[in-house]
Amino acid sequence: MRKNWTQEEVDLFIKMYPDTDWRVLEETFGRSKDTMVHKAKRLGILRKVKAEAKWTHKEIKYLEDNYGKASLEEMIKHLGRTKSSVETKCKRLGLVSRTLWTEEEKELMKEYYPRFTNETLHKCMFPNRSVIAIDGMGQRMGLTKDWIPWQKTKHFEIEGLINRISKLKEGLGRVPTSKEIEKYGVASQKTIERYFNGYRNLCKTLGWEINFKLFGKDNLYLSDNGDYCFSEGEVFITNFFVKNDIPYIKDGYYKDYFHIRDFGTKKFDWLIKNQIAVELFGLSNNKEYRERMENKIQLCADNNIPLIALFPKDLNNLEKIFKNIINTQNP
Repeated sequence: MRKNWTQEEVDLFIKMYPDTDWRVLEETFGRSKDTMVHKAKRLGILRKVKAEAKWTHKEIKYLEDNYGKASLEEMIKHLGRTKSSVETKCKRLGLVSRTLWTEEEKELMKEYYPRFTNETLHKCMFPNRSVIAIDGMGQRMGLTKDWIPWQKTKHFEIEGLINRISKLKEGLGRVPTSKEIEKYGVASQKTIERYFNGYRNLCKTLGWEINFKLFGKDNLYLSDNGDYCFSEGEVFITNFFVKNDIPYIKDGYYKDYFHIRDFGTKKFDWLIKNQIAVELFGLSNNKEYRERMENKIQLCADNNIPLIALFPKDLNNLEKIFKNIINTQNP
């Protein structure tokens, strides 16, 4: 959640910004480096340039002995030098990691290198690889970043958000809930939805194992296709689609697929054949749940969206209910 600067913060920022370490600034103001650089430009203040001390033989020996073993953060802390200084010196020394990249790591690089900065890849996915090593492997694999100049702002916002959520996880000693992320002023649930398409996708992106109790449930279920489901009924239906080769999309927003704003943040349980919504209404005896259910059914009817509404009693009749769809999939 983006916070407005108070006048007290601005006054303190003007005093501290020119010669205070970045880590201290981040801890003091709870904002990313990019955000503070942007604020400084608007205020017309600059960082004081410090003359960098010459590298000693002992420091160079430390880099040569520990590159690829210690993380970039550990080397920075040990040497007492800036991140830029350590990275530049490693590059000039031609240091490379002594550990070969695994096939699994390469697959992760293909998926995530184009979408995230090397700093985030190091912190969240490759803690045993330096930023320089990640950059070098990306170049050797012929990978490029997806974003174009006008998109960079959004990517940097995501990077800052990921860093703040990761710090919260470290502070709590576990994966934070979506409510905790909002409670501690890191990001609203709407922000998580906008950037990651939901809390579950956030955890999946960062490679975090979801604590089932974070959803207020004793258990989550995994389908044969690896989808998270909130009930035995959901996983039963999902596995039915998998078994019968019925393509589906799980837990998407109606507005994203039907382009109708009336649905707001309402999600479907499944979308099959890219046009038929499928919903499992498992708590229709609950008054509030029934009202939401009826509202969703009415919205689909008003907007001519095909909807298959399922109830617990229908779980034994799925073959009959989806007979025509199965026949078209497997003529």
